Amino acid sequence: MKEKIIEKIGQVVRGEIDVEELPGSTTERITIGLALNALGKTNPSFEGDEEGAWWRLEPYQCDIVRAFNPAYRARKWAKLARLA
Repeated sequence: MKEKIIEKIGQVVRGEIDVEELPGSTTERITIGLALNALGKTNPSFEGDEEGAWWRLEPYQCDIVRAFNPAYRARKWAKLARLA
């Protein structure tokens, strides 16, 4: 599953898929949206609610977001991470 999400991020970055047209589950699209600072495009209902979106993610999805978006490496997000 992790590889699938990373591949979709790569497809968006390469311009192969429009970020607004991503297939996948809600949490996959949230992961990609947070990773690419495009949450409003991947999940319009979460626009402006990054914390609410973050709470829906599994720990491995949070790891993906942190790997691609340094803003989510801050202490605030570590405290908000759901414990597995």
